[in-house]
Amino acid sequence: MKHRSKVWVFCITGGVFVFFFFSLISEVCAEAEAREAEIIETILAGIESNERAFSTLRCTYLLEERYTPEFLERFPHQKEKGTLIKKRIEWALEEDKVRLDQETIFPEHASEAVAYDGERTVSLFPVPGQEYKQGWIKDSGGKIRGDLGVSMIPSDLCIYFYNRPFSKFLKDNPPKVLGTEVIENSECQILKTAEMDNNFRFWFILDDKGIRLKKIEKTSYDEEYQVGSRFVCLIEDFEQVPGGAWFPKKASRSIYTKEKDSPEKLLRRDTFTVENLEIMTDLPDDLFHITFPIGTFVVDDFAKLLYKVEGEADIEIEKEIISEPLEEEREEIIKSEGLVETKEPEQQPPMTEGEKPAKETSETTVESKRPFGRIITAVLLAGVFAVIVAVIVIRVLSKRQRRIS
Repeated sequence: MKHRSKVWVFCITGGVFVFFFFSLISEVCAEAEAREAEIIETILAGIESNERAFSTLRCTYLLEERYTPEFLERFPHQKEKGTLIKKRIEWALEEDKVRLDQETIFPEHASEAVAYDGERTVSLFPVPGQEYKQGWIKDSGGKIRGDLGVSMIPSDLCIYFYNRPFSKFLKDNPPKVLGTEVIENSECQILKTAEMDNNFRFWFILDDKGIRLKKIEKTSYDEEYQVGSRFVCLIEDFEQVPGGAWFPKKASRSIYTKEKDSPEKLLRRDTFTVENLEIMTDLPDDLFHITFPIGTFVVDDFAKLLYKVEGEADIEIEKEIISEPLEEEREEIIKSEGLVETKEPEQQPPMTEGEKPAKETSETTVESKRPFGRIITAVLLAGVFAVIVAVIVIRVLSKRQRRIS
């Protein structure tokens, strides 16, 4: 009996110890989860503040695109343009409306424009080897970024990300905090999330100066072709605007590819530098409307029309009606007119049904993880552990007592 009493005392003491041990672990986990939720909430609040600050702006920036031999080998048509292309881009934004005017300044001069008025994307661009230009009217379905077809690096870094406001993207794909990393003498919080086949990591600076996105990394892998890609963007400099928000002033973007059993290869590296930035300016209403000049061939996917502008830039002229099933006839019309049929820009992951890129409210919703479940689990595990230990010890001592007696 004395032995059994000692066993029970030992078991109870062990159970209490295990209980407090698991309770301590649960408390530490709960504190870590609370800290993670606080970091994510702070970052989302900062991003939403930036979105409000940059709701109306005009920006001019210089974009340099550098292509590697590996890229030219994969895309031979790029060889004619060379390994370096310089562009100057004027970008205007007003709520959901966007306008971009892109001028290639090296190696040859060319210009194109694209505008999104909240419903349609209208673009005007030159046709290689032809004197005329081509117009394109598309039903964007509320997708702002994905249908523009012109580089919007500054927007990707502070306002829009994958067809929606950046804050909306993170709410649709709740991130996790991986830890911290020092980049260029700045400590950054690393967030990780995923959407479809793409994995994302974001590095944010959180200090007394405010929230700043320092780095983006996107990785994906195509199982069918066994080819992976990695996109890395590093913001090198920022400009603070009235109100305290930070705008990316200079950044670099690198794109890598990796085939199975082969080392990663750099395909291209882009840099952009902001030359002029105006925040909350009064923008004219006609800025987001593009008028086609005389001689422009227009493909209107919105109204299913194909026509050529012939009278004082007025698009209300004789048109060739295109119906949905007549794709072959459409191609014949395009060939007979000498019109170059361009492929639709690569679409980003589609938005969910009913989703609109409307303004987000200032409320930040973060799904908090409650630690109660873990605490209850820890208590139950402690109890089970104590019972198992008690049963084992009692059996061992009982056998020993029988042998002695």
